[in-house]
Amino acid sequence: MTAKPRRRHTAEFQANAVRKLSNPGQSVQALADELEVRPSLIYRWRRAAQATLSDWRETVLRGAKAELGGCSDKQPGLEARRIRELERELARKDKLSAAEETVAYESAPV
Repeated sequence: MTAKPRRRHTAEFQANAVRKLSNPGQSVQALADELEVRPSLIYRWRRAAQATLSDWRETVLRGAKAELGGCSDKQPGLEARRIRELERELARKDKLSAAEETVAYESAPV
């Protein structure tokens, strides 16, 4: 009995799996059965997408804080207001677009 060769899933395939998982009522097991992969792979892809999104948000906020570091002392609320504004904007961003970039980055050959 020979072992099956390891399959390589494209970044697009992984991103689509994570996107399908966000559908209401979609279980990991059902999706894994549909895509013919193990559930642990789907969990791994989802964790990677969430981690990348978190890193991306931190980078944007760090840049905004540095940009606002030179604000006048007469307007201390301006910095906090701008940071809240950016946080709201980032919260509105589609998480799946960041997930696609993450999956593409991680599956790129080294």
